[in-house]
Amino acid sequence: AVNKLTTRGVTEIEAVPLFVSSHSSVLDSIAYLLGARTNAPEDLRIFAAMDHSNHSAHHAMDPSAVAENSKPVVSSAPIHMTEALNHHRTVTSILLDRAKSISLDPAREEILLVAHGPVDDEANRQWLADMKIIATAMAESSVYAGIEYLTVRDDAEEPVRNAATRELRARVQRLNAEGKTVLITPLLLSYGGIERGIRKRLEGLQYKMPSQALLPDARIAAWVLAMARAEKAD
Repeated sequence: AVNKLTTRGVTEIEAVPLFVSSHSSVLDSIAYLLGARTNAPEDLRIFAAMDHSNHSAHHAMDPSAVAENSKPVVSSAPIHMTEALNHHRTVTSILLDRAKSISLDPAREEILLVAHGPVDDEANRQWLADMKIIATAMAESSVYAGIEYLTVRDDAEEPVRNAATRELRARVQRLNAEGKTVLITPLLLSYGGIERGIRKRLEGLQYKMPSQALLPDARIAAWVLAMARAEKAD
């Protein structure tokens, strides 16, 4: 992709990560490969060894290919990298609209923001800190009974995943017992599997969930352009 841009005469590249959170080991690897950080993250070789082709069969990658995939790109154009979505106001705006799409009586409804979350405990605390900011901003612009948040941490070890499942179910059960309608509002870029996992975790419980995540939405495209312009201005 970098080569295609420079071939077209591009002299400066603004990389905008379309990720929910900057606190991601995948994003750390991307930042290193783009020259936005100098030290290689521990998980880089794991990601470099993954088969990202569209073929259904996945084969072990040759060690030389892994080594090549672990090298930062070489570009004649300087590459700058912005933050991910994190707690940007665009996220707040879209999530409020997703909740509104399934809302009937906000004063008796509780929004529960559910994100995928990372494996690392410290990174998870950083995800939750951003989610707290989002929840607070949403509360200031709405009249829902409350807004809570958590991560399900699908990629973590089984004990961590199970604990996240218990917490998710316990929150929904508590809110149901309080007579509130639970609006599960996923903090996901798009639907494609994770939302099905959330539904499986919530089997037998009462809740409502919108028909889409953050995407598709023109506000995300506007955010990408705004982030690139802001990075260039700096």
